[in-house]
Amino acid sequence: MIPASFDSEYADVQGMDTAQVLALRIGKSPEAIHASEEQGDLFSVGVPGRPERLYPRYQMHPCLAGAPLRSLLAQLRGPDGSVLGGAAAHMFFCTSIHELAYLTPLQLAAGVATHESPMSDMLSSQPPEERLRILLAAARTYADAANV
Repeated sequence: MIPASFDSEYADVQGMDTAQVLALRIGKSPEAIHASEEQGDLFSVGVPGRPERLYPRYQMHPCLAGAPLRSLLAQLRGPDGSVLGGAAAHMFFCTSIHELAYLTPLQLAAGVATHESPMSDMLSSQPPEERLRILLAAARTYADAANV
C-alpha cells in the first residue's frame, strides 16, 4: 500500500485508463499511447470482460515516466527477449519485495519513506539514480524468477 504522503494523481496503483483517457490526461493522441507501448515506453494490462487494454496511471508518475520506466521494462523480459506481459509488469511495480525491504518498486522509485524498517527508509533516502540501479537489479531478478 502506498502511503498517503505519496500524493499524486498517478500514485494510485488501482488507477488505470484506456488509451483514449490516458491520451487526454497527458495531452497525446491514443495512437501515440499505442506507439509508446510498441516502443517499450509503456505497458498495458488486459482485463477480463473489457474490450480494451488498460494503462496503469502510475507509469506517468514523475519518478517513473520516460527513461526510468523504459529501462525497467527492458529488464522485465524473458531469456529470449520477449516481454513478460503487462500483468507481470504491473505485479512487479505493485508488489512488496523482500529484497527491497518490503517496499514496492513504485514506492522505492518515488523515494517514499514508509518507516516500516530502518532498511526501507535507508533505501528510500538514496539518490534517484541509485534507487533506479537497485530497481533495475530487482526487475532482472523478478524476470528471471518468472521464467523458471
